[in-house]
Amino acid sequence: MLSSAMNNSYEVTNDHIQLHDA
Repeated sequence: MLSSAMNNSYEVTNDHIQLHDA
């Protein structure tokens, strides 16, 4: 599975996209 760092990076990016989309 993805490493903790990569998983955290994905979550941060996903959150940023949602904020931008909203």
